[in-house]
Amino acid sequence: MSKSAKRSTTKRKPRASTRADRTPQRVPRPLPRPLTGIGCVDFSTQIDNTNLGPTYVKPGFTFTQLGAAPPMFANATAGQIGLQFPDAGLEIQLGDLAYEITIVLGTFAGPVTLETRDSLSLLSTQTINTANTYKTMVIKPHACVSKLIFYGGHNEAILVQICVKWCSTAGPKIDPPRKTTRPK
Repeated sequence: MSKSAKRSTTKRKPRASTRADRTPQRVPRPLPRPLTGIGCVDFSTQIDNTNLGPTYVKPGFTFTQLGAAPPMFANATAGQIGLQFPDAGLEIQLGDLAYEITIVLGTFAGPVTLETRDSLSLLSTQTINTANTYKTMVIKPHACVSKLIFYGGHNEAILVQICVKWCSTAGPKIDPPRKTTRPK
């Protein structure tokens, strides 16, 4: 057998490790990230007449009744179970900013006013009257929302579900403009 054939079949010894190989590497801790994607709270799984006030917390959402009485509670009406809130109102503080809100709401004794707010100001106000039924509504304010406030309804408004599409900390993700070339 030739020397070159012998060399190719012999195993090499592993090289000795250096101090740098043995030093544990620091793994950077990830920065806290804003909520992404979609967040929802569905009250249809609650037991009828369960007291949920004055504050009810789910991941990404804090529901606070405005005013002392009557307390907000889960109520079965017209085939749905939802969060029934007092005429004084319901405040929903979001865990992060949202650029789109979808709600399933029923009004059974009069209209409800919905305000959307960011951390500094009122973004929009709308009056909702579903006339003794439930409706799904999509709210798309002109800026990211941190808080919703419902009031009115004569103690007979019911929120069945709320879903939000979360913004990043800089607002909704928008693709940067593409560079275009002009013909010469």
